[in-house]
Amino acid sequence: MQEARQPIRLAGFTLDPGRGVLERDGAPVEIRAKTFALLTHLATHRGAVVAKEDLMAAVWPGLFVSDDTLTQTIKDLRRVLGPAAQGLVRTFPRRGYMLDLGPPAAAETHEGPAIYELRLAVLPFEVEGEDGDDRLFRDLAEEVTYGLARYRTLAVISPYSALGLSPEGRNDVEADYVVRGRVRRLGGRYRISVDLTETAGARRLWGETFTLDQSEILSLEETLPRRIIQRVAITAEEAATDLPLSGRPADIQAFRHFVTARRLLREVGPGVNEAAVDHLREALRIDPDCAIALAYLALAEVIVAGYGSAPRDVLDRALANASRAVALAPEEARCHRMLGLVHQFRRENGAAEFHARRALELNPYDTDAMAQLSYALSNKGLGQEALALSHRAIELNPFHPMWYFLDLAVAAFTAGDYDLSVESLLRLGPRGPMRETRLAAALALSGRVEDAARHIAAAIALDPNWDPVEDAVQILEYVDPSDTERFVEGLLRALVVWKNDAREGPSAKK
Repeated sequence: MQEARQPIRLAGFTLDPGRGVLERDGAPVEIRAKTFALLTHLATHRGAVVAKEDLMAAVWPGLFVSDDTLTQTIKDLRRVLGPAAQGLVRTFPRRGYMLDLGPPAAAETHEGPAIYELRLAVLPFEVEGEDGDDRLFRDLAEEVTYGLARYRTLAVISPYSALGLSPEGRNDVEADYVVRGRVRRLGGRYRISVDLTETAGARRLWGETFTLDQSEILSLEETLPRRIIQRVAITAEEAATDLPLSGRPADIQAFRHFVTARRLLREVGPGVNEAAVDHLREALRIDPDCAIALAYLALAEVIVAGYGSAPRDVLDRALANASRAVALAPEEARCHRMLGLVHQFRRENGAAEFHARRALELNPYDTDAMAQLSYALSNKGLGQEALALSHRAIELNPFHPMWYFLDLAVAAFTAGDYDLSVESLLRLGPRGPMRETRLAAALALSGRVEDAARHIAAAIALDPNWDPVEDAVQILEYVDPSDTERFVEGLLRALVVWKNDAREGPSAKK
């Protein structure tokens, strides 16, 4: 092992383990104790891969900590070192981490350029009530902090470190946004108000009030923090398009294009997907290693080319782009999610499920990952498990995009709940021949064959060349042939009635 007490120069910083300080240009750098201990251990083994178990034993001696704790401390270290030290802390999947003071070899696997991070501070929640209430809601702020840190686009400052941010908005911790919470106890009920504001102009970006009684207090551990995390993460990223460029790294421009593209992909309307592709390509022109833009480009190009029916060269290019995105940012859940979707479109169901699960492991607060895993499980025939995940995603994200209803409809159909499948499909828009065909199959299997026949007619009216059976089977992604056969059985029942109605004509109904 290398000498641990001598100062070490690294990318403009000086680490002095003997004095217990990290300096840059002679000035001390603010760094948490555990993050400093982690950096010191990596520095004393610089140039070598340090196993996760060894890091945990060195930084948290005598304590049991999870992989998540180590991952978040690594992320905090990268935040402290900043873009000037890009590539300094390298990830070796399933092995550990390395502090690399030399140029990385091109052929080796490494984390690659960091995704642009927005600086977000979570203040301790203000609690009006008994001392027990204060302890109870202190955990809520910690849970929100922990969940937001799962988004690699957010550099999150904990409630304790954020105390340097004054109530008047004076920013001593260099945060772009602040999350504040206030809890009031009114008899046996709690009123919890949370908002997200800009630190520069004190503009309120989002706010919501939740009211809970004693019987609902357990939601503090599950539903409530997850809802807050969802809204804050999405709103903060969307608001990045309004941040000033002055003093920012150039990749904020690439990030802005990514945010715009993602917003377009969540909308419905002519040309939105094509516009998203343009923004993602511009993001990559500015920053060719913007992993999250590369991952979303893989999805967007496949959508524009027809989803699972896209030409093989489009699907191959999407696989290459999404795979490279994961190699660049192996800890970004959304890169894994996009790779999982590409595998799904390629009918590679095992890989699709693997990356959907990996995305949810990396960020269990991401309801998009929940909904996507639900779809993968539906195609595998695990209807009840898929249905539970889909319901959970909708519960935790009331402002979810429309496609959640498709995942719910597919899960309900697989689970045999045809009425719920119909109800979910009717919430989707715009109408398309496959939506009408799914409705026909579910309605027929629920016993409403006359209604099913009308949706067959609607599908053919939308596309006269549409074959409800052959074209639908080409789109379905079931692993078990019996699930496809059940879908076709419903269509055949609907087609019999539709053909009879077509032969008899309108006069037969009089």
